[in-house]
Amino acid sequence: MRYATWEEAGISPEKIKSDGEFVSLCTCSPHRAPAHQRERCLKGNIENGRFQCHNCGRTGVVGGKRLTKEKVMTYKTPEPQPMDRPLDMSAFEWLVKERGISPEVIKRNGLYSEIPGAISFPVMKDGTVIRVKHRTPEKKMWVTPDGADPSPLGWDDCLGEHEVIIVEGEMDKLAMETAGYRNVLVIPGASPGDEVIGKVGECLRSAKVIYLAGDADAVGEAMMDSLAPRLGYSRCRRVYWPEGCKDANEVLLDLGEAAIRGAVTTSEPYPVEGIVEVASLSQSIDLLYERGMPGGLESGIIELDAKITLRKPGLTTVTGAPGSGKTVFLDWYLVQQAQRNNIRVGLCSTEMIPPERHAALLISQYAGKPFGIGERDRISLPEMQAARRWVGNHFYFILPEENTVESIIERARVLKERHNIDILVIDPFNDIFSTRHRDQTNTDWIHGVMSELKHTAVDLSMHVIVVAHPKKLQKRQDGSYFVATPYDIAESAAFFNRSDNCLSVWRDSRLEESDCVTQIHIQKVKFHEDGEVGVVELTHRKATGEYIPLMPRRQLASAVQNRPMWPDQVYTREEW
Repeated sequence: MRYATWEEAGISPEKIKSDGEFVSLCTCSPHRAPAHQRERCLKGNIENGRFQCHNCGRTGVVGGKRLTKEKVMTYKTPEPQPMDRPLDMSAFEWLVKERGISPEVIKRNGLYSEIPGAISFPVMKDGTVIRVKHRTPEKKMWVTPDGADPSPLGWDDCLGEHEVIIVEGEMDKLAMETAGYRNVLVIPGASPGDEVIGKVGECLRSAKVIYLAGDADAVGEAMMDSLAPRLGYSRCRRVYWPEGCKDANEVLLDLGEAAIRGAVTTSEPYPVEGIVEVASLSQSIDLLYERGMPGGLESGIIELDAKITLRKPGLTTVTGAPGSGKTVFLDWYLVQQAQRNNIRVGLCSTEMIPPERHAALLISQYAGKPFGIGERDRISLPEMQAARRWVGNHFYFILPEENTVESIIERARVLKERHNIDILVIDPFNDIFSTRHRDQTNTDWIHGVMSELKHTAVDLSMHVIVVAHPKKLQKRQDGSYFVATPYDIAESAAFFNRSDNCLSVWRDSRLEESDCVTQIHIQKVKFHEDGEVGVVELTHRKATGEYIPLMPRRQLASAVQNRPMWPDQVYTREEW
């Protein structure tokens, strides 16, 4: 396939080397898996104009003379016919009365009837008929001759024009001209081939603005989505037909010529994935103004909710000194979230093996009673069974045979489809099997994994929580650990930089668990409506895995009052 410009080919060369080699996104990129949509899968050379995509296999040449090895197409031409051949009266009346086409438009386009009742559309190129498209009112269609030049109907009307309108059918072209537009090109079919698109690009080299006015159905959308990147997003505009109308001819019949002109006048820049214009956000902005900025989901523990809530999508990193109780605290916190908001959680906790023991902890935290034999006020069998059913409806364990990020995400997708989970927990990150390349540093690998987890959170509309152990921490002079931060994890700042929230769990390791206070250090909250940096102090009940806040209620009430909260009566869980 040959193109006049890189823009026409839908290619934006990047990282151009001295020898002309470059990489770029391809037209197939938006249709790839989310994790690969930003991958520069197309390689080319500015000097010789050649390019190839290693994903979809697309190849072509931009600019220059035609290569000698390129096949030169030869086309059949129709037999010469008189230019004043008549249009069957029944076909004429159908066009005027049933389709709203003006007699002047019928005459200018040279429509005639090769057989009674049919309409023949001569396709002109440089003043010569290159083929004829025939159709009946019942939509029976054929083209003569076979093997004719595929250049689109409307070539002579659009060649050299600065503004051109593209429609999907011959009747739409006639309707557009009845409304005052002659510069209209017809491209039938949902997937125009490379040869047809090449002809379109050749015809529209002078066009500065291209209005894509295809049918408002799946076929029309596919046709426009195929054309826009290859003609150049920057010069394409999208024409939206009034509600209830599929194409230009229906608009003409139902609403009149002015409605067609209005649709063209109010057309919008063609939407491109990854580009958002404020105009498209008007309703959402008005809603934010009316209701306020929504925070994340609250746990019902107001001491914690004053400092942190969980939004979706989002990414949270939890760290802490050795033995500080990161996993137990997080489990308890998620039990509170599930009780309050009916959320579902996927847990990949490789340190909490076997899973039945992990489930027992969740059951105890939910019921508020010890699980183990011999414990005082132990949970009864009926209570345990009821709690087990509740845990089974809200928590699902992920234990892949190969503990890689890809395998965890794959199972999270299954849980999303089957149970619509809201939160994915990876605990700990340190147990993830590294799949980094030999030439990739550990820092780069971690950054890539955290980026992939963040994309997964967006793609699956969930909140991802990563628990990560710090590297060896220094101790204070009194023998207690310093409070860990995300910068103490492994060899990468990505844990802090890529996360929306960062928490660190700390308690004095010198003291008995029952005698010390657990501190939750909120070290990063990206959105102010979700919380704020600070410390929450809790006491831990080891027998049940529960935590009890210590913050004075008067101080807490002031903190909650001064932070924007998500009003429960306005937003629903489905809107979260």
